[in-house]
Amino acid sequence: MCLYWFKMFETINHGWGQLIADHPYKHMIVSLIVMFLLTLGVINIKVENDIRASFSPPNSRASYENKVYKEFFNLTVPPQRAFVLFSAKDNASMIREQQLKDVLKFDKYFNEILSRISPESGLAGCSPLCNLNQPFHLISNEMFKMYNSVNKTPSNDLILDFPMSTYKGQNIFIGMNLAGAQTSNHLFPSNNSRIISVKTIILWYFSRADTKSTKEILREKSIELFEHAKNGSYLDNVKFEIFGDEIANREMVRGAIEATTLMSIGVFLLIGVVSLSTYRRLKGSGFSAISLVVFVSVLSPFLASAAAFGILTWLGNKVYTIMCVTPFLVLGVGVDDAFILIECWTN
Repeated sequence: MCLYWFKMFETINHGWGQLIADHPYKHMIVSLIVMFLLTLGVINIKVENDIRASFSPPNSRASYENKVYKEFFNLTVPPQRAFVLFSAKDNASMIREQQLKDVLKFDKYFNEILSRISPESGLAGCSPLCNLNQPFHLISNEMFKMYNSVNKTPSNDLILDFPMSTYKGQNIFIGMNLAGAQTSNHLFPSNNSRIISVKTIILWYFSRADTKSTKEILREKSIELFEHAKNGSYLDNVKFEIFGDEIANREMVRGAIEATTLMSIGVFLLIGVVSLSTYRRLKGSGFSAISLVVFVSVLSPFLASAAAFGILTWLGNKVYTIMCVTPFLVLGVGVDDAFILIECWTN
């Protein structure tokens, strides 16, 4: 059965090759016309910079969950989110007075920005999830009551444990805000806690994206804090890492530009290799013929890529930033095919 299919494809390829050889100019003209018509779609190309859309097709489970999420919170567009991971510069526990002060300083600054009322919608930018970090605030408030008391007396309202603490007799899940916690089986009377140390504090932030102003605020401040995080000098006792939708989008675009730059350099090197290899195989054909072969070998893959992007646009699909490397990948395959054809032709 496999031999039958192999012979069938061999016969088709042989007949197709013979047809092209008998009518080369007609095939070139038809190919260029078809390619031109397909490439016209590139005029209306739409680039999608949202990383969530890039990795979640419209009919995926993630998109369905996002739809339910928006309906639950009465949102018209997906919100922008960010989270920040805090760790002590001395690599010790984060449940200490100075470290908590730094975290609260950061949280106050970021919350004041996100809670601004949008002039377009009349809603706070963080609505309806402005209290997303409330478990952490309850814990920190009770701990500062202890720090500020005369005898450092722990609060009777809070029994600190992980991942469930008890506040005024009610269980509170703090696993969303604390990570890397070491616990003990017995309660420490000095701070009314079973936690020995906490490696990381995590704070979550939410911003509406249904107005331009709220979306721009989160984008600008996220990138600003991202740069502060790289410097490491924004807070005295704590280092932090911030990650969010806008940061991911920016880094994806930056990575695509960097990859395109590096691959553009590779194109020139590839042209040099193709020229040298073609000259060695066809050195008796003259400079003009060799230059034409090199030009067509490099041009054909790029034309194929342009036609492919045109087809995507005609079908109503968006192009994602990371796809800008596709023409260079196609070029590598196309040049390899050109070498095979030249080798077969010379033999």
